[in-house]
Amino acid sequence: LAKKYLPSGTSGVMSITLKSGRCETMEFMDKELMKDLFELRKKGMEVFDKYEGQIVGFLRKEKVTAEESLQRDLLFEMYQYGNTLFDLIEYMGKEVVQEGVLDRDEKGNIRFNGKVMPLMSELEVYIADKTDQKVWVRVFTAGEDKIYLAGLNKDLDVNGLKARIRG
Repeated sequence: LAKKYLPSGTSGVMSITLKSGRCETMEFMDKELMKDLFELRKKGMEVFDKYEGQIVGFLRKEKVTAEESLQRDLLFEMYQYGNTLFDLIEYMGKEVVQEGVLDRDEKGNIRFNGKVMPLMSELEVYIADKTDQKVWVRVFTAGEDKIYLAGLNKDLDVNGLKARIRG
């Protein structure tokens, strides 16, 4: 889809513009589309739940034929991408609950509005993309020796970055 619908050179990151400092979240999304996406999520999760035991049993099967090996790989991929899709649909429906600014403390931890963000904390930051257009990007905190925003340059200076959290 990205190759078909996005301009050449774009990454596929969804951008949301700001008007008067307030996020106009998902205004471009048709309400019927969002309703259908939530229905897709619900139905997909029902199917995964209904067949979970059978799916897990098949994925754990030790001796398989060549055909079963392919089916197992495809089923695993479908299950993995399906769950990712369901998580993304859920995320799109969340409201922004906090807005603020990032910085680092003396230990190098990333802070949001002065509070240290635990590892794997999910947030969105407002940065310039490759074309210098300001966009919101979904990231999470990661790292061992140096904490960084996964999905962005590890050496990015986070001090003063506008950020927000959905809940």
